[in-house]
Amino acid sequence: MKLYRESRNVTIMSRAVPLGTALEGCDWIGSLGSTVMYDALLYGKAVWQFYADHWPVLVDNWKTGLALRVSSEDHFRELVRNALTSGGTTLRAEAGLVPRVFVNHGRATQAVADVVASRLARRALSPQASAEFTHA
Repeated sequence: MKLYRESRNVTIMSRAVPLGTALEGCDWIGSLGSTVMYDALLYGKAVWQFYADHWPVLVDNWKTGLALRVSSEDHFRELVRNALTSGGTTLRAEAGLVPRVFVNHGRATQAVADVVASRLARRALSPQASAEFTHA
């Protein structure tokens, strides 16, 4: 939060309002590449991903149809104007895409935990780790 304190263009919400409450009250969500885009999908909200041609690729949700790409400041103005004059926005991810994002990939969590545990075990057994531990 301190990083943005002097930035007049950035609004940071109080933590007194839970994210779920904020998402429930929004018509659309805009982001560069945040997990909030996925939260918005769970709430059935339209997602606008800010991405200009010359920007580095952070995530590409707009390529897969999960977000609408906002490519410039003028495009953003146009989208906001259209959303406000039409009483909202109908630009939402296709219904079939959302379940694919949140599909359970079998034992994915267990596989990640196994890798982390095995690397921790190897480090604990290495002579260097043992020497570092005894000298600490």
